[in-house]
Amino acid sequence: MEDPRNLPPEQRARRFGRAGLTVAIIIAAIILVIFVGRNLWHARVLHQEQRTGVANDA
Repeated sequence: MEDPRNLPPEQRARRFGRAGLTVAIIIAAIILVIFVGRNLWHARVLHQEQRTGVANDA
């Protein structure tokens, strides 16, 4: 593997751009998983509360 310090500026910029895009995609995926998971949890709790008539505050 080549030493990144010896790459021409165009290739170095492209490599940093890909790394930044990869980090942004990973962060977006984490946020999406948390959001969807929380909504699924809330839907399950809401369904249980409606079925039993008892609020589940825990």
